[in-house]
Amino acid sequence: MRLSLIPVLLCTALCPSGSTAQQDAAQAPHLTGISAIANNVWQTVINGGSKPVDLAARAKSDAETGMTRITDDNYDTIFSQSRPDDLWVVAVHGREGDVMSHAYLETQSNASSLLKNNATLADKVERIKFGRLDWMTDWVLSTRWVMTKPPYIVFVTDSGKTLRFAAPPRLPANGTMLYEILAESYWRNLPPWDGSLSPDGDLSYLVEAYISANQYLAQYTALAPKWIWFALPVLTTAIGQQIMAWLHSGGDSAQRQRDAEKEKPKSQ
Repeated sequence: MRLSLIPVLLCTALCPSGSTAQQDAAQAPHLTGISAIANNVWQTVINGGSKPVDLAARAKSDAETGMTRITDDNYDTIFSQSRPDDLWVVAVHGREGDVMSHAYLETQSNASSLLKNNATLADKVERIKFGRLDWMTDWVLSTRWVMTKPPYIVFVTDSGKTLRFAAPPRLPANGTMLYEILAESYWRNLPPWDGSLSPDGDLSYLVEAYISANQYLAQYTALAPKWIWFALPVLTTAIGQQIMAWLHSGGDSAQRQRDAEKEKPKSQ
């Protein structure tokens, strides 16, 4: 009989993880022709070399493969309407070009396919839901879950109240392994997240305050024209140079006066 290594790997490797996330979202409008090209170039520069994501197309593609796109706007509704015994397997990913994020998305897809093809697990599969969360664009939920660098697999139960985290290298990007984790309920070996910064933790108010502060600032920075983000560094540099020149001007005058005094003939 084949001996599976999955229980051993899980008991020795998997553990929850967490820290803080950052806001860095980009959403480009749907344009055509030269306007679309110009907009893509602009958004690419603004977002540090990342190509804008077509959110609508991505959500449609996810739905076609049985994945639910989880966002800052819908996560509360999705989880609150789920049954307490439903298990949400959420793949948290980064930018489109992130190799590890792509590997985790493939791992999730492969595990989902294996589950659906196993008729003996029909009852269990009916309670397993698959979701995807973009760490870059949906920063509120990513921050609330206190995640730093994606990818992650988050096991969500109790209508969104209980979270278990797994991330590389502790959880390899292996669809067969994730399938067995779900089929045999090995994910229960992961301790639920109940730290101080968790939603029910003693310091959860700090996370919420951080989110509120960012949202407050975003309301005002969003009103600023985009060109200002290019002009501001140039303007700041120019002002700084003028200030430094002014500060040094006094020293130059004093040096010139000292040089002039040295050139005066000494009295006999």
